[in-house]
Amino acid sequence: MAIIGLVVALAGTAVFIWGCVNYAQGKGYSGALGLLGLLSCLGLIVLVVLPDKHK
Repeated sequence: MAIIGLVVALAGTAVFIWGCVNYAQGKGYSGALGLLGLLSCLGLIVLVVLPDKHK
């Protein structure tokens, strides 16, 4: 069961980082900035606070 939990946790982290990359690109920034998702909630807060370049 521990292996299944680890796989689910890693998959969830990968999906979260993918979402952060797409969010950064949607705001007009490089997708590499989406790797702030590795910092979890703190990285997402940074992405939310950044101004939108598409205005």
